[in-house]
Amino acid sequence: MALVAPASAAAARRPSRLERARRWAVAFCRSPQAALGALLLLAVAIVAIFAPWLAPQDPYDLASLDLMDSRLRPGEVGSGGMYHWLGTDDQGRDLWSAIVHGLRISLGIGLGAGLIAALIGTTVGVLSAYWGGAADTVIMRVVDFQLSFPAILIALVLLAALGPGIEKVIFALVAVQWAYFARTVRSTALVEREKDYISAVRSLGIGSRRIVFGHLVPNCLPTVLVVAAVQVANAIALEATLSFLGLGLPVTQPSLGLLIANGFQHILAGRTWISAYPGVALVLLIVAINLVGDRLRDMLDPRSGT
Repeated sequence: MALVAPASAAAARRPSRLERARRWAVAFCRSPQAALGALLLLAVAIVAIFAPWLAPQDPYDLASLDLMDSRLRPGEVGSGGMYHWLGTDDQGRDLWSAIVHGLRISLGIGLGAGLIAALIGTTVGVLSAYWGGAADTVIMRVVDFQLSFPAILIALVLLAALGPGIEKVIFALVAVQWAYFARTVRSTALVEREKDYISAVRSLGIGSRRIVFGHLVPNCLPTVLVVAAVQVANAIALEATLSFLGLGLPVTQPSLGLLIANGFQHILAGRTWISAYPGVALVLLIVAINLVGDRLRDMLDPRSGT
């Protein structure tokens, strides 16, 4: 019984998953900026998820739009009696409805592209570090070659060839982002590969697949998480740029970038609200993601005392 007691006591002292999550949340919220970013990001996510119920108008249904209601100022009432508290655009769309749905599209594209790029880049980076030798050299030269070109240039060429569409935009974003994950994760995996626990696992005769995906990849996840937060924000900004240039999404799927582009030609006429409100929504979304990403980086950095 004396031998069991210490183990039981140690198990009792070990914090539960709920307690660890609570401690992590408390540590995260020690930064006011990170807490503000998390709350803002949560609010945006809720708005995006419940967009069909929060928007008084369906901006995708062009048949329901009335050109008589185009370019109404914020606070004006349309011909159908709808109160447009953010005004309307040049097609008569209620701007609040368009922004809510635009947030949904922009956030969905950013998360989708970031997740796929993370999966591809993490796998490539870990395998490159684990294999080493000629395979590592070839993979890293491919990564270096891609990173030598501006991301916007690669995306422009791909979308010019593929045409507009959500799935094509995601493909273009993944094509320019996976290399960032591969480069960063490879550096982390190289350090992990030389640690004693990998040597111990190898001495047990465990296969390479289990070593890579059971040990190396999980220990690289903190790095992946930080890079993913940055790349999701970059994907949203890049998609907005592509849509602003007319190479992103079609007009029937208004993202925030497309909404900004629609109002750009009306700025000199004094109708600044058509571009201003979608622009504010885009900036708030990107700032919120970056604040959360910066805090995650500080918390997961072993050299940081936060």
